[in-house]
Amino acid sequence: MNLPNPLIPGFNPDPGCVLVDGTYYLVTSSFEYLPGLPIYRSTDFVAWEHIGNVATREEQVGIGHSPAGAGVWAPTIRHHNGRFHVIVSVTASPRGCVMFTAEGGTGSGHSVSVEWADGWPQPAPVDLQPRPEPVDEHCDFADDRALADPGWLAVGRTPAEVASSGERPGHLTIRAPSGGIDAFRPDFIGRRQRHLKSLFETTIDPADGRGGLGLRFSEDFTIALIAERTPSGTGTRVTARACLPTLTQKSTAELAGGPVRLRLETDTPPPGTTPWSTNGDLIRLTAVDATGTETRLAELDRRFWSVEMAAPFTGRVVGMFAEHGTVHFSDFRYHRKGLS
Repeated sequence: MNLPNPLIPGFNPDPGCVLVDGTYYLVTSSFEYLPGLPIYRSTDFVAWEHIGNVATREEQVGIGHSPAGAGVWAPTIRHHNGRFHVIVSVTASPRGCVMFTAEGGTGSGHSVSVEWADGWPQPAPVDLQPRPEPVDEHCDFADDRALADPGWLAVGRTPAEVASSGERPGHLTIRAPSGGIDAFRPDFIGRRQRHLKSLFETTIDPADGRGGLGLRFSEDFTIALIAERTPSGTGTRVTARACLPTLTQKSTAELAGGPVRLRLETDTPPPGTTPWSTNGDLIRLTAVDATGTETRLAELDRRFWSVEMAAPFTGRVVGMFAEHGTVHFSDFRYHRKGLS
């Protein structure tokens, strides 16, 4: 069988799978994020649908104080007498090992298979074979059901505990009682980055606070576009900020007018990249004002926000956050660029 690789791209490590009545059900690790233990369904082992999550409340897994990279690890799923069973280890949590019942490898070093040569097993690389179909997802927060999609994530809390759609008509609102994307429990909701060449966008009105669009690997490894009103109140100041444990890089621009569009793009390295360097992408940060004028604020080497460099054994999550006051977002877009 000629299968795409990865089967389910992005932050979906440690898959466990079971076949029930001609349908495959697959569960993956989710570490410190909620909802946890995403469940995917397929009838052909090629096309997968995210149908829900096992852990939809913090008390089910007890990860409210689990650090980045800890939490929900390596689940297995089984089916017996009409009932599904998911068994999982929960590290840095009082829960320990948990079993859920219901009716009805992350890093590049894990992509290793085994083949037989001269009667002996030999390690063999697993070649990437990305899916060819385009991906273009748009969430309009005028729709109260936008957050019902099971792909939204928050850290140690559910997305509904962080963001609301009822405070300002047509917008998603995030308040900042805990802090920005670099806080231990950030006021942040996001979605998995699933392709090397991708684009994330959101439109933000920071009239009542400060926040923006950010990429989180952990609280120590973050990238953010932060929007706030200028002191005069007539424009918007946008700051690109890249954070590592001992280093922070910033660049700032002032845009005319009110709501601005923030864009985070990832792209493959340019031709000529040294062959021994880690495969990866470039990360570009751009702000767009009301007239459509684009301002590029930063271009970053992604290796610092990857499993190879960052401590957590997870994946990238990109989304919206508040770090002071209250901010409002009108939409969110994820777009796959090319074959990646």
